[in-house]
Amino acid sequence: MTNFVRNFYIKTPALWQRHFFAKKMKITCYIYNALRNIELKKLSILENDNEYSNVIHKAYKDWTLEDKALVKNKRKEYKLTRLDLIKDVKPIYKFYKGTYSSQMAQSVAKRLWQSFNRYFYGDGKYISEMKYCDSFESESNINGIIFTGNTVKIMKKEFEVVIPNDTYTKELLKNKIAYVRIVRLIGKTKDRYYAQVVFQGTLPMKNRKKSIGNVGIDIGTSTVAVSSNSYVYIDELAKDIKDMKKDYRRLDRKIERSRRATNPDNYNPDGTIKTEKQLKWYKSKHYKVLARRKRYLTNKIKRCRKLSHEILANEILSKGNVFHIEKMNFKALQKRANNTELNEKGKFKKKKRFGKSLSIHSPSQFISILKRKASYYNYVIDEVDITIVKASQYNHITKEYKKKELNERICKIGEYEIQRDLYSAFLLMNTKDNIIQQELCEKSFNHFVMLHDIEIERLKKQKNIACIGY
Repeated sequence: MTNFVRNFYIKTPALWQRHFFAKKMKITCYIYNALRNIELKKLSILENDNEYSNVIHKAYKDWTLEDKALVKNKRKEYKLTRLDLIKDVKPIYKFYKGTYSSQMAQSVAKRLWQSFNRYFYGDGKYISEMKYCDSFESESNINGIIFTGNTVKIMKKEFEVVIPNDTYTKELLKNKIAYVRIVRLIGKTKDRYYAQVVFQGTLPMKNRKKSIGNVGIDIGTSTVAVSSNSYVYIDELAKDIKDMKKDYRRLDRKIERSRRATNPDNYNPDGTIKTEKQLKWYKSKHYKVLARRKRYLTNKIKRCRKLSHEILANEILSKGNVFHIEKMNFKALQKRANNTELNEKGKFKKKKRFGKSLSIHSPSQFISILKRKASYYNYVIDEVDITIVKASQYNHITKEYKKKELNERICKIGEYEIQRDLYSAFLLMNTKDNIIQQELCEKSFNHFVMLHDIEIERLKKQKNIACIGY
């Protein structure tokens, strides 16, 4: 059964109420780390087992059915399964009996199992310690954390919840509640707490504008270009957070100056940090205020970026029902270059690639939001293979492929000068089964040029759009 989530603000005017939630989150950390230490000992013994180690050191694709069965049985034998973690947490949470419920402790065990799951089957390299906790949850809406509609009850303590008075929220509350999670967000002066209610069933649909047709989306490290039969758009992703990032960098320098002033003995004469293992770091009151402001700004940037992506995704989804997107490997783009090269002047080229741009604009998050929203309406998301289609190199008039440099943002298509990313989106719009449909391109190109020119006029009225080419 599918679930969906909605956050509701919890009123915490009194200091004891904020302390109550903070204490629960500290206990969550203690239980998680204590359970982690127990399970890591089991894992160490398991990995010393010769039969088990011989299998896991092979690539997963080379595992036979016998290997998979052996690994599964060995983990059961050494009691490293999800059910074993839930059993092991019982004696730990008894130390906090009366302040922490059994279902809340079980949810901590399941959270730790997710880390083990990534370690066993995913890309996890180790199971790290929980140093800071921002949430805790219960297994159901019956015990531990109970959401009643206007209040949330935690261990016999009731807290008032703000419920928006709109038809959409009323429709949400008709669904059955699976469980409730308490989430903490950093505020400017005090922490804010939310009841994150997980509902069972399908999300109620909003009355959004719908269209039928193909939409091509050319996603870059910092921009997105869109082309449909009635809509052409290009702009930076989450461009509103650029000023916030500037404030973040200034704040980061302030924090570093404060730390250096408070701990002068921890730095070498050249300004680098000493390599001694047991350095004592002192934090002034000013440093703590700045550090809190930094955490608040980090959280604000994250929320503003997600909101910007959500709004843009809604706009794009209203332009068609079949979406063609280039399948990009952003993980590879954020890595530094391996080879050391010289430029034309004989100086070393920078090994930096697109890490900073990806961290600011987060195109991967935008694609995941678009896919999630498209699934609500059963829209088709077609991920185009860039190695086959090569939309950025193709010219549908000459029917030739020509590789372009990154700084070439304008390309000549026939007698027209077309923005490179918009033209790629146009070609993607006319793609089917990883093949560019020549007839469709020729049929719709003149209409695309008209919409393209309108969009370029809009862009020329803006500032700081050098990355687009105007």
